[in-house]
Amino acid sequence: VVTGNGHHQLLKATTTPVHVISQRLIKETGSTDFQSVLTRLMPQISFSPNAMGSYIRVNGLGNKYVLVLVNGKKMIGDIAGNVDLNRIDMSRVKRIEVLDGAASALYGSDAIGGVINIITEQTQLNTVEASSDTRVSGKGQFSEGVNLDVATKYLDSHTSYFHQEADSYQNNGMAIDSNGNEYATIAPLFIGFNSNLVNQRFDIKPTDRLSLYVSGAYNYKLTDRPDTREDITGGSDYDMRSEGWRMEAGAKYKLGKNHLQFDFTSDNYHYGNLYQVETSKYHVGDFVRSKTQKYYEAELKGVFHFYDKATTVIGADWRNDFLTATSGDVHNNVYTAAGYVQHDMEIVRNLTATLGARYTKHGTFGSNFTPKVSLMYAPGDFRFRAAYSRGFRAPGLDELYYHYFKIMGKRPVITFGNKDLKAENSHYASLSAEYSNRVFSVSVMGYLNFVNDMIVKENIAVDDDIRQQLAQEFPEATMDH
Repeated sequence: VVTGNGHHQLLKATTTPVHVISQRLIKETGSTDFQSVLTRLMPQISFSPNAMGSYIRVNGLGNKYVLVLVNGKKMIGDIAGNVDLNRIDMSRVKRIEVLDGAASALYGSDAIGGVINIITEQTQLNTVEASSDTRVSGKGQFSEGVNLDVATKYLDSHTSYFHQEADSYQNNGMAIDSNGNEYATIAPLFIGFNSNLVNQRFDIKPTDRLSLYVSGAYNYKLTDRPDTREDITGGSDYDMRSEGWRMEAGAKYKLGKNHLQFDFTSDNYHYGNLYQVETSKYHVGDFVRSKTQKYYEAELKGVFHFYDKATTVIGADWRNDFLTATSGDVHNNVYTAAGYVQHDMEIVRNLTATLGARYTKHGTFGSNFTPKVSLMYAPGDFRFRAAYSRGFRAPGLDELYYHYFKIMGKRPVITFGNKDLKAENSHYASLSAEYSNRVFSVSVMGYLNFVNDMIVKENIAVDDDIRQQLAQEFPEATMDH
């Protein structure tokens, strides 16, 4: 595993508890859907579907506190706070590592509730492999994954295509408004969609010490909501369309048992409304972009073995987040620069420790220090672990600057960001015990996660005077709303 302490090690050797879903377990679920796999195999993870996607929770904390990584690199792409899980190519997944609790010492902002790291498969040397996986199930669910891998002594090529689709459906055709009145609706409980994802990666190995890689990915998703009708509520004038472009490049240089690596990630994602119904303002086929996200990251990291039974990770990281949201009247960006160090060592036989810390300079919220301490006592087949870590999350650009009006169902919503928000921070402590042998394993874990300055939406009641002021500020709002 790599997620717990930032370098490759056996699961039983890591001082930080990490849950692993192997490729074999993924296949045994009979599912190619990321949400279904985690729901079945990770009881601490849950998903709440809504009109804009699936809202993920880890140990009770939602999307914005959970960092989703692909091969250790942050994945962006959210619609109204819901991570676009269709950007994950399940046909390529080798394993999924889940780290509970604060992990800001290694991963920086957002890693308060946990980290989900999706590790993709790499082809063995000098092979050519082609595969196709097709799944069909109820409610129009269909997925198709096609992979082609060509590996030689100096160059590897990995190509994949992943398609998913599903129908909209209702549990029943009735709903209840804010006054408790029941009414008929065609609004679906689950919104159907179709999505396509293409990945290409090249690995170059010019020498035994030096390896290089470059990869690119493109994804496209379109929802399938029922069209607006005059005789019943719940329809929509448009479907949601999203697109994403991701590029990664990096190099790794080996120095005996040690190595240096550099990685650069560029991720661009946008979504908006593709009109399916003629309106007074838009024609069928018009696309109106609502939100654009851009993310750039450069990281230089060294993994060193200065003495026996010890590993030291030293790194520097630079990030820049951009958000343009026409509906929210936002066009801002923020940078983050950080340095971190982590040291794993054996204190005495069967007792190991990890000490780590990260210093972060945030463009808006200044400096932040996030330490980490973990211990493991491992006599025989038992593992006893104790850990403390501090988490840090800077408010999102949407939470700071959003300023928009929107009708959600029958309910009008006006959202204001708050430029006076403080950064959230947490203190996470856990104790766990594990027994494992060749036949079975069993573990128990308890944790406390204290989040300070938690940012939440506050619903504010309005009177007629405030309603008039809001209607002047937002012409699309009326007194009826």
